[in-house]
Amino acid sequence: MSLTPRKEEKQVIIDLLETSFDSADKLAGAILKAAFDLFQQRDLYLLAASNRIEEKGAAFGPYASERDAERASRDSVYGYGRAIPLWNVGLLRAAPPSVDKEMCKCGHPRGTHEHPKTHGVCMANARSMKSRPCPCDTFQ
Repeated sequence: MSLTPRKEEKQVIIDLLETSFDSADKLAGAILKAAFDLFQQRDLYLLAASNRIEEKGAAFGPYASERDAERASRDSVYGYGRAIPLWNVGLLRAAPPSVDKEMCKCGHPRGTHEHPKTHGVCMANARSMKSRPCPCDTFQ
């Protein structure tokens, strides 16, 4: 996977390296936790692959780009697959809570229409869901 470190991501790790820790073990743990948190803030891709013969599938990843996932699909033992967007955890935290479980007339919860990545359009209309598009453009 081709991962290009971002300046602000590198700075988080540099700050940890410049902090004094009681042991190398504690420093290593802090770096791994920070790297994982940073990784979760990226939009990534999964490879949804299926075996045409057995009609079984699996998801692999994450991949840093759609191109990386598609490249993995060509090399897959499963034969074929497609890249599926994996939105970052930060967006999940930023999405308005659907605590009231208010439903749209289409049957989807309010949160599917108010996700920051969809700009009000139902998440069921996302690229990975074109086979089952939602008729709603906004929450109704």
